[in-house]
Amino acid sequence: MPHRGISAAQSPEAFASMHFGGLDLGDRRLTRRAERVAAAIASCPHASLPRQCGDPHQAKGAYRLFDHDAVTSHSISRRHRDRTLDAARERDVVLFIQDTTELSFAESRAGVGPIGYGESAHGLLMHSTLAITPGGVVLGLADLKIWARGPARRGESQAKRRVREGRESLRWKEAIEAVGAPPANTRWIHVGDREADVWETFVATLEVGSDCVIRACGAAAKRKASIGHGEPKRADATSLDTLARTLPQAGACEVERHARPGVPRRTMRLRVSFAPVTLLPPRLTSGERPLHLWVVRAWEDESEWVIVTTLPVLDVIDALKVVDHYRRRWTIEEYHKCLKTGCRLEARQLQDRTRLEPLAAMLAIVALRLLNLKHVAKLTPEAPATDAVPEAYVRVLSKLRGIPESELTCRRFWRETARLGGFLARNSDGDPGWQTLWLGWHDLELIVQGARVAQPSRYG
Repeated sequence: MPHRGISAAQSPEAFASMHFGGLDLGDRRLTRRAERVAAAIASCPHASLPRQCGDPHQAKGAYRLFDHDAVTSHSISRRHRDRTLDAARERDVVLFIQDTTELSFAESRAGVGPIGYGESAHGLLMHSTLAITPGGVVLGLADLKIWARGPARRGESQAKRRVREGRESLRWKEAIEAVGAPPANTRWIHVGDREADVWETFVATLEVGSDCVIRACGAAAKRKASIGHGEPKRADATSLDTLARTLPQAGACEVERHARPGVPRRTMRLRVSFAPVTLLPPRLTSGERPLHLWVVRAWEDESEWVIVTTLPVLDVIDALKVVDHYRRRWTIEEYHKCLKTGCRLEARQLQDRTRLEPLAAMLAIVALRLLNLKHVAKLTPEAPATDAVPEAYVRVLSKLRGIPESELTCRRFWRETARLGGFLARNSDGDPGWQTLWLGWHDLELIVQGARVAQPSRYG
């Protein structure tokens, strides 16, 4: 049976068993403790670790878990990552969406480094790779890397520090290599925003036999290119963004632009053009041959996406698919919100990087449950709610809201669940966010547990 993604309706214990049970930590007791701690965190992601554990002795055990040498971000997430890649191998097409986010802490911790543009802020950096289907089903976290920048040495330039530590722009290349090659007859597509637009990203994608959809922006968009798949001379080439703007319109589409601070949610009506292009390697790159790729431009009066892809774009239908793949990248922005706000990662009180990293890895997997709450209603809105959640939850919500069970579709079930979490459901409110969904789901879970105790024959 195909993997249907991270289930929002699993119990915390079942979720923890699936994603953390059987970890290879060198000690069965340590593995059992990891599973118990994961279940406690999944039951109430936004709470502090002592409150999640509910008992001083259990909290002490959790601190010992994250302090153990065998417990790292890699060992904690290994089972989940392997399971995610196994699920990806069952699909015809999978999008691997990558992005880096900063984890900022109010006070400095041991082992963290500078973040942002100043030296006063300290924290960690996390590069996540989400595996999702083109339709939006979240399969899981395919790769995770957490690191700290080293402090600048006296008189050392930023360029010299990059050479000493390794360029952070190579994280996309490293994630592509970690995910590896897709099986035969399967297409894996790596999706990235402007920071992924580095030469090594395209080379790594082609070397492992995958594909990529990358937005060209900034200095990278000035890379020399020419129309067609030939062997152009640098003197005859022009910048990629200039070239893309000369292409005639081939079609149009509508895309929902998600709200950001200062930018309201709205529908974008994009015109689309496309062409095969040959990208010339950077001047400082020796021995590299030009790359034969495709460019898709999607634009309106206020916005423009210049997208470079390894996918063949032979007609306007192919071009619209590339735009659709790229617009899925907002999912990882929502995911990082779940991690920081829903799981309150940056508010954790562990004082050492060696403890913070495995906790961050565990929360990174728990955050997927929160993320998926928002997507279930969109995937099959008119299907019966019992297709997505256990019947006991539908029965309880039916009683709470005074709605017949037969009228609770997936969409209505999740809207009514969000109302338990504070969603007002006014005509102007749109769909509920994951935060109100999670708060409502958490309350619903507690009520279902009480109903099972009171009437096990009906709600068991």
